[in-house]
Amino acid sequence: MSRKVRFYTDEHVSRAVINGLRNRGADVLTTKEAGMLGADDKEIVRKFIARIRLNSKHRVRRGDRNFLP
Repeated sequence: MSRKVRFYTDEHVSRAVINGLRNRGADVLTTKEAGMLGADDKEIVRKFIARIRLNSKHRVRRGDRNFLP
């Protein structure tokens, strides 16, 4: 089963790089899209980790066996 590569980019990543990743099928969330412009790196990482955990919990609840031990 194919999965998308996921990126969470800060405001210093150029739009060309973001578009290139998206054109190749990557799931990219920018700090601007997440409402995190100007946030420090620690806060950005916390938000990203929370997003991963939320997504994983959602998939497990749906019964996706790939996330089960």
